[in-house]
Amino acid sequence: DDGVKELLRSLSLYGHRQPMSREARLNMQRKIQSLIVGYGVPAIWFTLNPNDITNPVKLRLAAYRTRDPDEAEEFLKSLGNAYKRTRLAISDPMSSAIFFHREMKLFFDHYVRVGQESVFGRIIKYYGAVETNERGALHVHGLLWLHGNSHLSSMLADVHGEDQAAYREQIIQYLDSVFSSVANNMAIK
Repeated sequence: DDGVKELLRSLSLYGHRQPMSREARLNMQRKIQSLIVGYGVPAIWFTLNPNDITNPVKLRLAAYRTRDPDEAEEFLKSLGNAYKRTRLAISDPMSSAIFFHREMKLFFDHYVRVGQESVFGRIIKYYGAVETNERGALHVHGLLWLHGNSHLSSMLADVHGEDQAAYREQIIQYLDSVFSSVANNMAIK
């Protein structure tokens, strides 16, 4: 319907600024596709979901952020049951965001270590998308590119020979299966 397409075009102008909108997701897809062209296929896909309910660092952060030190210590000692800890954890979204940022920084500084040897190998690039779950807790989905990844250009060079027709067809089928939904989403302009 032309009216629906026009409405989607109008909404698209504002959607780029809205987190998790259709336009923001398409922009993320384009960035990932660009990274794949430049650095090859990512080697590692990950999801990080820091424990913001029972983590002692998060609970201390939430208690100390809104109380003086003596009151915060007394309050933390009174958190005997899981309900009180959960209530504290979700009642302060600012401490949740600070905690999430701290955990992500530690993860990337000490485990990913871009450009250096890491627990994953030598990472040359990464991409992450932050989302919230149903209760508003932050988590990140990400991709890691390792030094020595297969580049798209070398994969294409491997399929040029006359004797590579079957391999070439398999590559085309795979790429069509991976990128078909992206192409369909981008068709509405």
